[in-house]
Amino acid sequence: MTTAKHDAKIVAGRTSLKRTGIKTKNRTSSATVPSATSRVARHRAAMRAAGMRLIQFWVPDTRGADFEKECKRQSRIIAKAEANNKDIVQFMDTALNDIEGWI
Repeated sequence: MTTAKHDAKIVAGRTSLKRTGIKTKNRTSSATVPSATSRVARHRAAMRAAGMRLIQFWVPDTRGADFEKECKRQSRIIAKAEANNKDIVQFMDTALNDIEGWI
């Protein structure tokens, strides 16, 4: 059971929540809960004010059916191309021995 009462109103496919009768420090608040859009906008403004810049980019979907198959295909190509390069083989062996604590 929650202590706050919520009135939900659906407008154009979005749900708007309005909190009613919430006691905060001996006061009663009937303020509207900020929308996700306004919370994100405030967060982004604060981050920009702190000298940060938003960067968004696409990455491969590791859950995709072909992801593992493509990784193996590319790994075989690299392994074949670098099989006789002793520096690369030594580097990979060293890296492989340095994975303790990763998982």
